[in-house]
Amino acid sequence: MAVSLAIVLFVTLSGYTIFALAMGSSTPLVVVTSGSMEQTLYRGDLLAIQKRSEDQIAIDDIIVFRADWHPGTPIVHRAVAIYEDENGGRLFETKGDNNYAEDKGNRTIDDILGVVIFTILLVGHLSLFLQTDTSKIIAFAFLALLLTIPEIYERMKKRFNR
Repeated sequence: MAVSLAIVLFVTLSGYTIFALAMGSSTPLVVVTSGSMEQTLYRGDLLAIQKRSEDQIAIDDIIVFRADWHPGTPIVHRAVAIYEDENGGRLFETKGDNNYAEDKGNRTIDDILGVVIFTILLVGHLSLFLQTDTSKIIAFAFLALLLTIPEIYERMKKRFNR
């Protein structure tokens, strides 16, 4: 049993690592957590993203980026304009499809984790659920049950084998 579990974990982690290397991103999978891109992407959609150079990102690409105004969670918005900075680099103006205004400030290539290349509908709901207090209670109860079942089994076996 332990060997099988170890093999499953190894294959899973290896597959994810290979996928991350192929996508050029340490975070090749991102879950949509808000409705800011609705009509295009929905809360719970799982996105595969690929790292791109700044000259490979175009207007209308959906990009995933980090922003200081929303720390800890990547933002998924559309590039709506591209400007050149004083050093010849690119600045990306972004906006959620379901938002009224563009995002504060512009993104640099260092902010951008990648460009969305495909979407798997609804699969991310499991990830969103696992972040809730309810899921933590269920996980704790499940683990407690797993730990107590062998003890209960042994006691029942002793009781009926007298």
